[in-house]
Amino acid sequence: MIDHLHNLASVFAFANQIGGVIHGRIQYAFDWYMDIFGKSTMLSDTVGAMCLTTTCFWLIGSLYTILDLTHWPNCLFQYKTQDKNVTVGEVLRTAKLSLFNQLTTQFLTSIGYHFLIEWRGMDNSPLVPPVATILTHLLVFAFIQETSFYYLHRLLHQGRFYRSIHKIHHYWQAPIAIAAIYCHPIEHFLANLLPVLLGPLVMGSHRSIISIWLIIVHIVTLNDHSGYHFPLMPSPEFHDYHHLKYVMLYYTFLPYYRSHSQLCFDYFRFNQNFGRMGILDYFHGTSDNYLKSKYCKRDRLLLSITPIRTLVPDKDNE
Repeated sequence: MIDHLHNLASVFAFANQIGGVIHGRIQYAFDWYMDIFGKSTMLSDTVGAMCLTTTCFWLIGSLYTILDLTHWPNCLFQYKTQDKNVTVGEVLRTAKLSLFNQLTTQFLTSIGYHFLIEWRGMDNSPLVPPVATILTHLLVFAFIQETSFYYLHRLLHQGRFYRSIHKIHHYWQAPIAIAAIYCHPIEHFLANLLPVLLGPLVMGSHRSIISIWLIIVHIVTLNDHSGYHFPLMPSPEFHDYHHLKYVMLYYTFLPYYRSHSQLCFDYFRFNQNFGRMGILDYFHGTSDNYLKSKYCKRDRLLLSITPIRTLVPDKDNE
């Protein structure tokens, strides 16, 4: 019994040591960030946040895009989950609108958000919170984002909202990474920014936690839209299926219902996978078809260097 307690204490001591190292790295990065942008909270919350998010988006997004255009190196391109070839024209058009959304909608939102969090009150300490606090806040953020994104996304798929706003994003039936924010500016605010920013506002979080959250969100959304299922990386299959259903239902329904109500067609066009984690989709039954598909079988952490499409191959009837 004493030996078991000693081993348990050793585990906790090791975890505490690792946490201390992580905390020190975060503190160092935050001090560097505040040295540059910390002259005023307005500067930090607007220009600083924009530099952080746009750098993250375009740095990672460019790597995915180069891979899409060149198909090189093949050792990475083999993990592509889609068959569509991407053109330079599509990339330029997507990059133009994505950058426009960042420089207009996102920047204006960051100004308004600064005043909101100042009014709400937040942790302005120069010291980064403990790792346990950071993890707790991130879990709350993820819950709030999943809930708000699901219902806002589902709203954007209703009739007029879809045709006037969300249809732009669904140009990409086999999306690429930078298509994550290829959308109407209203959608960029409602579906991309609002669900992400609600959590830190509710929690009154420290700026270091908000920065970590923004980086995580950008990495995840770029991966979700990338169309690459790399080993030891989160699977993009869930959101891929949401975009892909357009292709499958388009060719299934349109030739036979061309003269029928466009509203009816829009309703059936995308009725699967509105969330990011699938929890609310399962609860509301909006992932039933997905759960029966090969894409669900592929939606797992890839622990092999063999591409997932080889492990779970296509079938003629799917």
